[in-house]
Amino acid sequence: MINQISHPIGEAAAVLSQKERQFLDASVAVEAALADGQTGVSELETLNEIAAELAQIAEFLSDHLQTQLASFLE
Repeated sequence: MINQISHPIGEAAAVLSQKERQFLDASVAVEAALADGQTGVSELETLNEIAAELAQIAEFLSDHLQTQLASFLE
């Protein structure tokens, strides 16, 4: 997913925004499942998958920005 970005910052930011919305929706789904007396396991698994994707995007952005900063400091 993230490895296919050709304009790193702009596209990663767009993906980050989309994943953030999905994360919030998944959080609500977990809460709703628990409120309905369900275990929420499926919803929680989805939430964890999205959280892992968010972490991957954040790491990509951090690495990219560190590389750019290093090139400016040389």
